[in-house]
Amino acid sequence: MKIIFMGAGKMGHAILSSAIQKKALKKADVVVIKRNTGDLKKEGYKVFNSLSELPSGYLADLIVYTVKPNILEDIIEESKPYLKEDGFVISIAAGKTIKTMQNILGTKTAVVRAMPNLPIAVGYGVTGMYASNQVSKKQKDFCDKIFNSSGISFWLKKEADINKVIGAAGSSPAYIYAVISSLEKVCLGYGFSKELSSKISKYLLLGCAKLMQQTGDSPEVLNKKIATPGGTTEAALNFLAKNKILDKLILKAAKKAETKFPF
Repeated sequence: MKIIFMGAGKMGHAILSSAIQKKALKKADVVVIKRNTGDLKKEGYKVFNSLSELPSGYLADLIVYTVKPNILEDIIEESKPYLKEDGFVISIAAGKTIKTMQNILGTKTAVVRAMPNLPIAVGYGVTGMYASNQVSKKQKDFCDKIFNSSGISFWLKKEADINKVIGAAGSSPAYIYAVISSLEKVCLGYGFSKELSSKISKYLLLGCAKLMQQTGDSPEVLNKKIATPGGTTEAALNFLAKNKILDKLILKAAKKAETKFPF
């Protein structure tokens, strides 16, 4: 199978390296088109500055677009002669619909929109996907293979729900990091050193995630285990629960991300 990755920034590199590490993709099957080729060449990838450097007659079974949304349409226009007639494309660009892409590639082209998040780089990604009617079961299975190799993936029934995935999973690691940052500031406010404050906040995240994974308990169950009736943790939780402060803040943040690119 011949695969072209158009761009390989943080997210593209994360998808590619995870899939290769888990043997969902073969490095020999992949060509990367990227302006700055040095880092990927050191990792043993076939990297070119432009499509014109590909061997004559090169046609791909799959093109993966990991470029920024503002240049996606130009990149699709440039790359469409390199896609096999029965090939398909995957795009991770937010706000760029299947209709937009098929207007350039042709209405019969099989298109998959995928919305991963950055933890895909460490094997804990969450990816929501939507496929055009032209995408075959075999092609969908291949998408599952790529994205399940580095986390979990799922298919959406409506393309508009991609925006919901952005709010719920695509952007949400940033919400978690914001909470960690706030906890670190609490530690600093208590007079702990910067180094210790950073360690405390990171271990809090890792420890809580590990505990959820090992026990299989929900956050609500674990909170009950921590919160002694009449104790300090219960007092803190009651404050957060009052008027659902935290729930409302997270929901508002997710809605901001979801509605950035109206469908």
